[in-house]
Amino acid sequence: MLPDQTELSEALGSPMQARYGGRPGGVQVLPNGMADTSPVECIKVHAPAMRHTYGQAPVRAAIRITWKTERGHMQFPTPDLRTTFGVVELDTPDSARSWYRRFADDWRRCSDKTAVIDRANYTLRYGIGRTSDAGDLLTTVLMFSGTGSSRPVPVQRALAR
Repeated sequence: MLPDQTELSEALGSPMQARYGGRPGGVQVLPNGMADTSPVECIKVHAPAMRHTYGQAPVRAAIRITWKTERGHMQFPTPDLRTTFGVVELDTPDSARSWYRRFADDWRRCSDKTAVIDRANYTLRYGIGRTSDAGDLLTTVLMFSGTGSSRPVPVQRALAR
């Protein structure tokens, strides 16, 4: 279901390499490091493939993998990309539809809010834009900024059913 290295490299027009993740399993293979995001319900927008997001869902299988541009000997490759994919299989199609509707409602409630992740040495902020819902695809743009950043950077998010 996830693209392999060749497929992703061709689709993005850049040589890609797996950075971390990619081990299939149950909900436990999803990372769980952002449950302290504020407001916590907006973690579903910032990081849709997190364990906290699916804690109550009837998850049958899950996988998450992050890819980045293969740099080789180039210091500044063009394009320079990083992308994370997550796939979560629920127990039935009805469950998938129900959870998608819940996520769509959560994403809309988080529009125009800022998700904040506070750590000891830094703070990350994600200004959540308006959510677009095509019936089976949610999309939004987050404006990311962190400690010491001079201006926000746009980050795209999508969730498909």
